[in-house]
This record gives sequence, C-alpha cells and structure tokens, in this order.
Amino acid sequence: MLKNIIKSNEINQYENWLYLLIETYSEFPDNNLAKVIHYYLERILLHDEFDLSQPKSCHYISMKKYWYQQAYR
Repeated sequence: MLKNIIKSNEINQYENWLYLLIETYSEFPDNNLAKVIHYYLERILLHDEFDLSQPKSCHYISMKKYWYQQAYR
C-alpha cells in the first residue's frame, strides 16, 4: 500500500514540476527547457503507475509530441 502511494506521489511531483517548467517556458522560450519538459513527459508515460487506457493518456502523448517539436526545431 505504501509503495503505491509513493509511486502516485512521484507522478504528482512530475506533474507539478511540468506545470512550473511550462509556465517558465511561456515567459522564456528555450530549446533546452523544451527538452526538459519532454523528458518529464516521458517519465510520466513510462511510469509503472501511469495507465495508458485512461483518457488523460492521449493528452500526455499529444503534449510529448508537441514538446519534442519545440525542443528539436
């Protein structure tokens, strides 16, 4: 039980970090920052607790594609 709570907290931490990174990017666009955002999206998508069958997963996949384009343009 505690292990599941810890894993869920990891995803919440990644999501909170993403929010901060995206807010920073909106003020100061930078390819390196876009790479970091893409990295954290990847971490969420590959996390054991992340369920790809939920509607939210499509949003993350779309975001990952978008941030990849921002990072490597």
